[in-house]
Amino acid sequence: MIGGQGSVRAAMLHEYDVVRLKKELPGTAVPLSSEGTIVHVHDADAQAYIVEFFDENGKTIDHCDVVGDEYLELIWEYKEQ
Repeated sequence: MIGGQGSVRAAMLHEYDVVRLKKELPGTAVPLSSEGTIVHVHDADAQAYIVEFFDENGKTIDHCDVVGDEYLELIWEYKEQ
């Protein structure tokens, strides 16, 4: 998994939330500011997720394990209807 310990998070992330990459992920080809969808929550308390990042055309760039809130910015929160 990529990442590390982050600060206390303001908002908990959930499956299907849309996030933006705000810090470079070491060892990946995902460009800074790429958007992605949380596709799995490993451990919400540890801020550990699988994120599918995509380009401006909706094409998948990569699926990445991300640990730590310093990497992700919530831009759209999924709400069940």
